[in-house]
Amino acid sequence: MNMLLADYLQKCIEQLESMSDKGLLNGLGELMDKDIKKFVRANLRTETIALLKFYKEFHLIKIHTCFPSRYSAAFKLPLRR
Repeated sequence: MNMLLADYLQKCIEQLESMSDKGLLNGLGELMDKDIKKFVRANLRTETIALLKFYKEFHLIKIHTCFPSRYSAAFKLPLRR
């Protein structure tokens, strides 16, 4: 995967926008209590989309400080040492 971080975030946004809120619970519903399930159904997808759009616009994510060097190359970011 060799793409800019902004492009990757856009792909994530598009994928989430194409999903239903119920789809986020597939395989995880058994692990959550009733209150968390309500939150996931009502808010998680839309809040995640909003945060990804915010990060994309304001460039707040610094991959090279969080991940090993192989991820830095994938997102075309300089690696700080």
